[in-house]
Amino acid sequence: MKRKIKAAFCYFFTFATLLFSLPCYQGWTMVCSEEIGQDRSHQALTDVLQAITEKITKKAEKVEEQCRAEDTLFVYDIDDTVLKLASDSNIQGIRNSDQVIRSLHRQHVATLALTARPVVLPKGIQFIQEEGPSLLQQHKITQAEFDDKVNRILLNVHGFTYFNLKTVGIAPKKNNPLFSDDQAELFSLNPQESPDYTNRSYLENVMFYNKGVLLSASHPKGAVLMRFLELKNLKTRFKCIFYVDDNKSHINNMNEIFAAVPSLQLYSYHLPSPE
Repeated sequence: MKRKIKAAFCYFFTFATLLFSLPCYQGWTMVCSEEIGQDRSHQALTDVLQAITEKITKKAEKVEEQCRAEDTLFVYDIDDTVLKLASDSNIQGIRNSDQVIRSLHRQHVATLALTARPVVLPKGIQFIQEEGPSLLQQHKITQAEFDDKVNRILLNVHGFTYFNLKTVGIAPKKNNPLFSDDQAELFSLNPQESPDYTNRSYLENVMFYNKGVLLSASHPKGAVLMRFLELKNLKTRFKCIFYVDDNKSHINNMNEIFAAVPSLQLYSYHLPSPE
């Protein structure tokens, strides 16, 4: 990084036990990031919950380092972070994720699921760009029927993802007023880009938000979260963001993007793949 940064270390104590020792970089933003070892994989989310609870309940030495519950955001990846989807489509919650997220909701901490799942699957793209227009041209379906089918395709993966979370006991929008609105939104990283269903690249890369769940497709998640917060007029809403993911590249991007946000504390945790 070209900016001058000051190295430091963040320590979290719970019941007089040292839980974390995170390398931190303090400039405009304090960024603390940790690699979670396989031996701590099972308890990782519980440890993060304890760190968040301590952060919002203990008074900081400096006022600018204090984070209240309403100033804090917990962002979590889905696959191999809070649940595991087996090849036989069996879904299993992992790392006590349901209890952790319920506890955060009880403390009025906002949570957001951020997954790299695509918004539109290849079959959906094929219908939108090829099959549907052909049926329209042959007068086998009406424009209203085509539009309805497209809307259902755009909601399909999100609905499946939301159901996955509900299956393992996670209610993304419960007690989560900032992100619990039912307004579905398609958006791009480029604010100037308009929806274009005739463009395959647009359908492969568009992002989708609804009910506390954000599908980011193949985009770097730090850039996606920043764009989403801008879209929701929440860019300066939070003082502390806690982020967990099993993908190291997304962790790195989150650290890089939010290092430039003044007066923000980012705590990121790279979790190992579940056994």
